[in-house]
Amino acid sequence: MLTSFLLLWPLACVSSAGPTRQSRHDTPVASDGDSTSDSGSGADSRSDSAGDSGDTPTLAPWLSVDGNALIDADGNVALQLLNPTLIASSGAGWVRLNFTLGPWSSPEDETPHGSLGLGWTETYRTIVDNLSGQGLQVYGLIGGESVQSAEPVGSDAWLTAYVYNFVAIVDRYKDTVRV
Repeated sequence: MLTSFLLLWPLACVSSAGPTRQSRHDTPVASDGDSTSDSGSGADSRSDSAGDSGDTPTLAPWLSVDGNALIDADGNVALQLLNPTLIASSGAGWVRLNFTLGPWSSPEDETPHGSLGLGWTETYRTIVDNLSGQGLQVYGLIGGESVQSAEPVGSDAWLTAYVYNFVAIVDRYKDTVRV
């Protein structure tokens, strides 16, 4: 029986020069730091360096970042997900979230946990909304950590609980998260 799911990676064409970023002067710059424009002098004509705070990465729709541990055992949301500007500033267009239960018994458990005092649905809604608010797209992983069961993994009872939680998670986030 198939107990894992394939996540589809968003694909886009990349130019032969590789990914680019835009300088504050909107001069396309190759990912290796060489200017893609030639001033005729053979020297780098950019007025800013790669480390200049004026550089902003071009959003790369084909690049993804793993959200890492989203919540801890007490239900506290990781700082990078409460304020995801660091993730957004990486230039990635996608973030992968692992929908785990943490201290909750199911996706329907709305018992307040963590420093925000939220239930499962509102905790993940906060995470998804914060990422979407930064222009990031979210795709989800719904694995074995989305089930709390005393039954052996792969048993009929465990698979029934997994399918139930899988459907509950997809129902809640089907309009904002790709699975």
